[in-house]
Amino acid sequence: MKKMNLFLLIIILQVSLFGQTAEEYYDKGNAKFQNKDYSGDIKEYSKAINVYPNHPEYYNDRGLAK
Repeated sequence: MKKMNLFLLIIILQVSLFGQTAEEYYDKGNAKFQNKDYSGDIKEYSKAINVYPNHPEYYNDRGLAK
């Protein structure tokens, strides 16, 4: 039982420490793009790029928003 509690604690800490994933930022950027909030869109795509800089689609969509 103690091992299971420790495992759950580690999982919870990892999720809270690492925050959002690049895909979550990208999805937020897409939503802002749909609402024509281009400055917010660019910020979200930039956050996605900071998390995962090797994803060409993030750069492409940020360029479209600019």
